[in-house]
Amino acid sequence: MRPVARSVTRCRWQVESSLLRCEGPSLRYGLIVADVHFFFDPGCPWAWLAAVRLQETAMRCGAGIVWRPVVLDQVERMTGRGAATPAELAYSSLDLGDWAHFCGVRVARADRLPAANASKAIAAASGLAGRLEALVNRLFEAGPGGSADPDDHEFLVSTAVAAGFARRDFESAFDSPAAQRMVEANVADLVARGGFGSASMAVGDRLYIGNARMPLVELALTRAAEHPLIIPGAHGQT
Repeated sequence: MRPVARSVTRCRWQVESSLLRCEGPSLRYGLIVADVHFFFDPGCPWAWLAAVRLQETAMRCGAGIVWRPVVLDQVERMTGRGAATPAELAYSSLDLGDWAHFCGVRVARADRLPAANASKAIAAASGLAGRLEALVNRLFEAGPGGSADPDDHEFLVSTAVAAGFARRDFESAFDSPAAQRMVEANVADLVARGGFGSASMAVGDRLYIGNARMPLVELALTRAAEHPLIIPGAHGQT
């Protein structure tokens, strides 16, 4: 029997058809029962909260995470989404604080940070030997959760090295046009699916937009695994 992995995304990754695919075992029965495509801007604090919850959800459901970095500014230009009103911004700030407390993370900066290079860095690292999940988490922790500039090249290189990537290989992949093309492909795919925000999660053909949709993501994953999720009001029913 193959050993159970401690994390569903701590495995070998490869570039295949412009997607980041997981080839390792998951936590349930040694098999990945479904993939979640996670579209996210690493400079977005809401995406960080969703990433924390999605990793827990994937672990419970035996799902793989397909990390799909995007640049949210590009998504908004393609969808024509307008700026939020002052009332929406005020509510979003309070809502973010409540969700951060719920998730047990510290959001140091509530505004979205420019992170186009960080998205490209994640795409570049996807085809290399290293811990991709650790890189994503470190970028979130140092960006929205800290004081680092997620677009600074030396910061990205040092963070990648700390996550187990070879410096020379990472820099070569980062400078390659393939990394930028992957990010652009992710943006186009998200918009084609009807997406407009970060974070967005796709299970099969169904897209779930926003951190608050995580219970629906878990429901979709349990259905894919043919394993029932007991929802509120359904306890004791057969």
